Amino acid sequence: MENTSKVQSRRGRGLKFDQEWKDAVDRLPKHYRDEICAAIEAYQRDLTVIEVSEGVPRAIFMLIMPTIRRRYRARELRRLARDRKAASQSRRQEVEQRPSIVRNISAQPSPAPQCNLSPQCSLTL
Repeated sequence: MENTSKVQSRRGRGLKFDQEWKDAVDRLPKHYRDEICAAIEAYQRDLTVIEVSEGVPRAIFMLIMPTIRRRYRARELRRLARDRKAASQSRRQEVEQRPSIVRNISAQPSPAPQCNLSPQCSLTL
């Protein structure tokens, strides 16, 4: 299932049109070809289902739909992962840039405890 050609959509992102799909669609009459290509492009863009003529054109489209749906879902999951990664990196950078009181206190050596009550006072450490 190699992607050999890309169709440019309105949003500017290249849509995938596998060579196997192209071979199957090329065997159809012209009016079916245009119809199934439009349906494939719309389904790739945002999973919008366009009615396709009954018979062979609909069968071809129904066989292609699961592949498009799987790729669409994978693309969405990659986008969500990128967003999560960017958000965590920006939070990490904010934390590193903020001066932390705990970090400043822990960096300073702690003074030895002193007992100023009486000479007999002894601290056990």
